[in-house]
Amino acid sequence: MSNKRLSKLGTIFLNQRTFVLVYILVILFVYLFLIFIPSNLFDVCFSLSATIYIVSTAIAIILTTWGKRIGRLVNHIFFKKQESSEQMEIDQKKIRFILIAVYFVAIIVFTIASLMSHPVFVTDKMDYSIIQSFATYIAYDRLVRNYMSLIKKEENKQQ
Repeated sequence: MSNKRLSKLGTIFLNQRTFVLVYILVILFVYLFLIFIPSNLFDVCFSLSATIYIVSTAIAIILTTWGKRIGRLVNHIFFKKQESSEQMEIDQKKIRFILIAVYFVAIIVFTIASLMSHPVFVTDKMDYSIIQSFATYIAYDRLVRNYMSLIKKEENKQQ
């Protein structure tokens, strides 16, 4: 392989390492602050379906909104800038694509299983919580994108 291909392969690996670490840290943060602490402080008992909905929705929103910043922070803390920042960055367009692709496949699997009367999960309403998580994420994503385009239009009018 040429040096250019090896360099590109190395960059993909570094991005995946950063992405996996960011993903795990976000899961821990979300679970701690949205599930564990509220359930212990306020004696709230979340069902498994509700926990999956809250965690998956919060992760999707946090990763697409602040994934790049969290990735930079993780790189600074854990990797001490061993590689260039461009090689280690998390691209939010790629995050959005991965999330939508995963949700897309999940919806197909859950719909087919439902139509065939074969539940995918033993836990009640688990597929519903994942589909609702996707609907919430899409609504959030559309809200943010429309808001940003509205701000850009207003800035163009003022100039």
